[in-house]
Amino acid sequence: MNDTLTADLQARLAATENQIAELDFDAARARIKRADEQVQTLRGDAGALHLIESQELQHARGEAKQARIALSSLEGRQTKLQAEAANLRRLLTAQQAVDKAVPPIAVAEGRVEAAAEALRQAEATVARLDALIDEETTAAQAAVLTDGAAMLEAVKAGGNALAAVPTRADKVQPLKIARATADEERAQAERALKIERDALSKLRLQLRTAEATVAELDFLAARAAFVQAAGRYKAARVRAKQGGWRAPDLDGEANAAMVADFAANGDQ
Repeated sequence: MNDTLTADLQARLAATENQIAELDFDAARARIKRADEQVQTLRGDAGALHLIESQELQHARGEAKQARIALSSLEGRQTKLQAEAANLRRLLTAQQAVDKAVPPIAVAEGRVEAAAEALRQAEATVARLDALIDEETTAAQAAVLTDGAAMLEAVKAGGNALAAVPTRADKVQPLKIARATADEERAQAERALKIERDALSKLRLQLRTAEATVAELDFLAARAAFVQAAGRYKAARVRAKQGGWRAPDLDGEANAAMVADFAANGDQ
């Protein structure tokens, strides 16, 4: 942002803030209070005398209504001026907003990567437990067949069928319990990653918004310079035409300059 534009925006902001400070809400509310008190006084008098509403009372009611309209108008004026002041502050602090928005993005990107790694590890744990459950289920099924054959032979030999096979611990159910816990941890990691990604998206949006404001400032500065240059160009062209010289049309050159500006600034 150039110095001329900065000075102009600062002057406009100061003028707007002065206008806000000059809004006299105390006087507006005092006017309402006086009008309401006058209405109450006249109503009391009319009630005591059993008279039809007097012209003075009607006038007082009208004054009370106008006082409220004036306060509402003042509030609307304040809202408009505050919005204008906020917009001017936005423009004046645009570059600071960009500078402030950049560092947190790098931190947030690191948090996203850490959360993504935690999710990958949680998913790998679930996958390993699934593989162990499959392996143990297959092994248990094979052991059942082996033990069944051994028990059959023991019975045929008149022996103790239960003593013929070793006691085997059930590993499948504990593995399934472990798998359920691991799946919950995976779900938590997934939710955590979403939170971090949403936070990063919000920060990037803030940066894009700030960058858009800087671009707006660039436009305002370029527009001011263009208006001045265009005025000089048109005046010179008229003078040249009056002198009998036909000035060339600069549209083609202006378009070429625009393309060069886009290329220099990385615009698509």
